[in-house]
Amino acid sequence: MLAELKARYRSELADAFRTSLAELAPRDRTLLRYQMIDGLSIDEIGAIYRVHRATAARWLVGIRDHLVADTRGRLAAKLGVDTEEAASIVRLVQSQLDVSVIRHLDPSSKG
Repeated sequence: MLAELKARYRSELADAFRTSLAELAPRDRTLLRYQMIDGLSIDEIGAIYRVHRATAARWLVGIRDHLVADTRGRLAAKLGVDTEEAASIVRLVQSQLDVSVIRHLDPSSKG
């Protein structure tokens, strides 16, 4: 039963996530790529942008929060459910979402 639910919502979540990710500002996508693909620390990212590490950390938290909220909203709208139910669906397929983030941010990825 759980596998069926995951399979049912996987493509809808992936579509909502891809759209949300694609609509991020270029700098935001770059910041996520620096952290998730290149493995840069907050200190290294701060140095690139010549800002304090706390500023870089706030940027990344804000980007992630926006990405999650936007994805949930898109999923809720697509499925005709409220955002709480959409949040439950996101939690259900969270591991696939983590892999999807990396795949869509990595320019060398084939997918």
